[in-house]
Amino acid sequence: MEKTLIGVFAAHDWESMNTGLKNCFEELYELEMGRPNNDRILNKFHFLFTGGTFKRLWGLDETGAYELSENAKKFFIPISTKLPSHRDGGTIILSNLISKRKCTIIWSFLTPLSAHWLNPENLALARLCDVWRAKRLLNAGSIISWYTNEAKEDSKRRKIKIPIEVPLKNIENDEEKVEAKNFKHCQYEITVPKPYKLKKIIERGKGKQNLDKKTVALIAHNEMKPRMVEFAIDYQEILEKFGRIITTGTTGKLIIEKTNLNNILPCLSGPFGGDIEIATEIIFGRCEVVIFFIDPLNPHPHIDDIRVVFGACMWREGVQMLANEKHARDWMERVALGWIT
Repeated sequence: MEKTLIGVFAAHDWESMNTGLKNCFEELYELEMGRPNNDRILNKFHFLFTGGTFKRLWGLDETGAYELSENAKKFFIPISTKLPSHRDGGTIILSNLISKRKCTIIWSFLTPLSAHWLNPENLALARLCDVWRAKRLLNAGSIISWYTNEAKEDSKRRKIKIPIEVPLKNIENDEEKVEAKNFKHCQYEITVPKPYKLKKIIERGKGKQNLDKKTVALIAHNEMKPRMVEFAIDYQEILEKFGRIITTGTTGKLIIEKTNLNNILPCLSGPFGGDIEIATEIIFGRCEVVIFFIDPLNPHPHIDDIRVVFGACMWREGVQMLANEKHARDWMERVALGWIT
C-alpha cells in the first residue's frame, strides 16, 4: 500500500490554533462523507501527527478540549501514524522525511503570538520545506481550499509505502529503516528509545570500549572543513575503529578523498538536510559522539538545523558533544585513545 504523506502539528500553547485544527479535520470529514465512496480523496493520503497533536485530536490529553468526534476519529484512524512528541523528536523526524523527499505536504498550525513557531526544529522544518518544495499550509482556510482544488492531483505525488519507514544510515547497505509499530489508538506509531540514564553513561565511560559498536558524527562548516580533514588524518587510527562514521555530505566526501577510512557514511549536505539526518540518528540512540567544527565568525543560512543537532545532544544524555577542534583533539588523546589501548 502506497500513499502520499501529510505531516500535521499544532502549537500546544495556543487554544485558537488547536480549535482551528480540530474544526478543519471535522469539516474535511464532512466533505469526504458528501462524496461517493469511489470518489473520496483523503484515503489516498496518510497523515503523520506529532505526538502531542495526535493526543489532543484523539482526546488523550488532560483536557479533552480538542477531541474529534467519534466518526471523524474512526475515519482518520486507518490513515494515521503517531510520531513522537515535538520534545522527543517528532518534528525532527518530519524534517528528515522532507529531506528524503518522502513527505511533500505539511499542515502546521502555529501562531506568531507565541515563541513556539520560533523553535529551531520548526524553523528548520520550514526551511527544508522550501528547499525540497514541500507544500506548507498554515491554516484551515488554506487546507480547505487545497482539498477542493489541489488534493486530487497531489494524491499522485511521491507515493510512499505504508507503514512509514524512517531511513537511518547502516554500514552494510548504507541504509537501515525504523518501521512504524502497531498502536492501539491508531494504525501505526513510530517510537524512539528512551534517553540513557546518567548512571549507565558513567559505567560505560570506564575502561576499554568496543568502538566497533559505536558511531561518531563528523560535521564541519565550510571554512572549517580543511581542519576537519586534517583532524581525520591525524586520528585515522582511532576513527577506523568506530563501527560507523556519519558525516554531512561535503565533509564526508573530502575525508574519504584524503584518508583510507572505509566506515564513513555521508548524509546530505548540511543545508539540504544532512544536519537533520544526523539529529535523527541521535534521537534514535544510534550516535554516541558528535564532533562539530563550528565557524563562529560567519553566518550560516541553516543555523536552525545546526541548533537541532545541539538540541538532540542535550536530550540524549549518552551523547558526547565536542563543539570545537581543541576539545575534540583533547578528547581523542585523553578518552578515545584509552578506549582502544
